[in-house]
Amino acid sequence: TAALLARAPNDGQRVFEHAQSLYWVGYIARQRGDLPAAEAAFRDYLALAQRLVQLDPQQLDWRAEVPYASGNLGIVQLESAHYAAALQAFDEARLAWTALVGPRPDFGIELANIWGWIAKAREAQGEHGAAITAQQAKAEVLRGLPGAAQDREVQRLLANASYELGRLPLLLGQPERARLAARAALDQ
Repeated sequence: TAALLARAPNDGQRVFEHAQSLYWVGYIARQRGDLPAAEAAFRDYLALAQRLVQLDPQQLDWRAEVPYASGNLGIVQLESAHYAAALQAFDEARLAWTALVGPRPDFGIELANIWGWIAKAREAQGEHGAAITAQQAKAEVLRGLPGAAQDREVQRLLANASYELGRLPLLLGQPERARLAARAALDQ
């Protein structure tokens, strides 16, 4: 895909195809435990995703590539213990997903997932209160999705958020708050 892109650098489809190749390079590197190679691939993927938006800012699927890339970059940075960088990448993804949910409500799942990653990064930094706030935001997004009560994936993610909201207060020495949230998770 790099050779094809070199022949037509302003062809959005070629940019998209190479961005997808870089995603898979990063994905495989992450699976192999090569986090520096994964981070490099995801940075290149993000640059191409941003290029797609420059080429056609109205194309929502191309705009979605930016938060996908930022999220993947943040995950690798979190796994590399680069917490501040991970939070920055996750926050950029959150802002982009928030902008996309209005015109495409199906992106709400992605917004909820990024809130979950923000919670993980906050917890890794010892910011348990901020992790709780992020999990609450995740649950709020999920509850607001169209058809949330019937969607099994949404219900599973809500149960996960409830579990986390039951676990995190224990780290703050709040067992009663933890018990109530854990009960909600169990009921779900």
